[in-house]
Order: sequence, then structure tokens, then C-alpha cells
Amino acid sequence: MHIRSCPKHVSDRLLELTDAAAALEEDAKAAAAKLEKLRAIVNQRTTTTHERWQEAKLEFDALLPSVPKLQKRAKDEQAIVDGCKAYIAALDDHATLAQVRTMTSGYGLDQVRTQIGAMGVEILALRRAETPTDDIEQRVRDYYGAFPEPIPFGVSAGTGPFGMKWPAADANPRNGVGYDTLYASDALRMNSWLLRELLVEKTLELIDRLARKPLPVAQRPARIAELEAQRLQLFHLEARLCDEAIARGEFVTRLADSPPACVLGIVVKVPQRLNERRQKAPRELAVAAAGRVFPPT
Repeated sequence: MHIRSCPKHVSDRLLELTDAAAALEEDAKAAAAKLEKLRAIVNQRTTTTHERWQEAKLEFDALLPSVPKLQKRAKDEQAIVDGCKAYIAALDDHATLAQVRTMTSGYGLDQVRTQIGAMGVEILALRRAETPTDDIEQRVRDYYGAFPEPIPFGVSAGTGPFGMKWPAADANPRNGVGYDTLYASDALRMNSWLLRELLVEKTLELIDRLARKPLPVAQRPARIAELEAQRLQLFHLEARLCDEAIARGEFVTRLADSPPACVLGIVVKVPQRLNERRQKAPRELAVAAAGRVFPPT
């Protein structure tokens, strides 16, 4: 979708964000230029009175830690703007961009951001949780079955005393190399020979218990979908609270992973036949949108 095709409330919002980013960049440049002038005085590269040097030193010390913060804030805000523009450009022309009105009364920015972070941690934990493959039982059996069995000798008459060759770590059952007649094998190899089925059963029970944390596999998709929906609502709320804080003159930087739709204050509705096409937006657009474009619902 071309930006000129957007509804007025979207184009106005983009213009507002663009102007704000440009103003922050100008503020950062002005602060950096002032810092350099003060540095010249402090380093005595210019002729001045002792009183002026003392004043410049105080100003320099106060401004020095602020300049990097101003520069980072300007850069981050511009990245948000670029992400919003890329997000719009990736939308289909038939998409509907409806405005979202979010009530902020009773909520605090820090509180909402804490909730967003906590939900993000839970989602990540669910996605990283162990998920056994369909063939896990066969893989377990293959693991224990890979341990060589011991080799008896002296079985036939006239072949000497009976004994057992126990497999070492590098035993090769094809040529009999790596077997020891003096010492029995380690416990795992011994049990894999004597109690293989029990080992398989106990290992599968252990895997099942592991796969139930933090939730059983079957319950995870629904929980992730629930968390993502709630988190998206909180991102809308966070964006409005951020706007209000900036309007009050507070030094606030927007979250880098805030979904562009939330920053723009919109919800995107796409005809069903175009959903698949929308989901195949180029990777570079997602990267431009701060690496995290949440599909609108």
C-alpha cells in the first residue's frame, strides 16, 4: 500500500512521527554542537576569563552525559518511523486500516511495559520449551541399541575357559576390537544389555515430564495465542501512554519492538483471500520494522 493511499488518520500520524523524529535529530545535533564549543573553552583552546571557564566547565559536565542519550533517542525514533513506513508499504492495497482508540486512564507507562516484558518472557519460554519429536521412542531405542553387547568366548569344548569380552567406549562389534576381558563394562552399557526395555521406559517417562514444562505441548499454542493477543493490546496502550508522556515533555524512548500498527494506532483488516499473500511480506521489510512486525488481527 502506498502511503498516499492511507486514510487521513494514518497519514497524519506518520507525519506527526516523522516531524517528531526530525525535531529530535535537530535537538541532538544542537546539543552536540554546544558540547563541542564548551569543550573548546574547557580545554583552553579559546581565550576566555577564569569566570567564563568555570561556567563552561559546569555546563560541559552537565551536558556531557545527555548528548549520547539525545543521539540514541533520535536514532531510535527514526527507526520507528522507518518501520512504520515499511509496514504500510508491505500491506495490500485492499487492506482496511481502522483507527484504534485506547483509554489510558488508570495505567502507567512503566507498569504496562513491565507487563509487556513479562509476557514476552513467557512466550519465549513456551516457544523454547522441549517438544519431543514424533519418533522420539525410536530414537531412544536406537540410542540404547547402539551399545555393543558383550562377546562370550570359551563356549565350545576345547576352546579354553569360558569368559566374556566387555565392550569399551570404542568397541567395534564387527571385528571385536575394543573389548576387555578383565573388567566389566560401565553401568550404562551393562544395563542397556540386561534391562534395555526398562531403560527405554524410564527415559520416555523422563522426556514426558520434561515436555510438560512450563505447559504440556498440546496446550502451548493456545496459551501463546492468548498471550500474543493480550500483549498486542498492551502495545496499543503503551504507544498511547508514550505519546502522552512525550507531550508532557518527559524524556521517553519508544520500545524498539513495538508493533508498527500499535505505534500508528490502527488495526489492519485484510480480506481472507489475501491473508496468505500478506503473511509473505519480504523479510527486509520485517527487519526495517525493528525486526518484529506482529501480524494484525
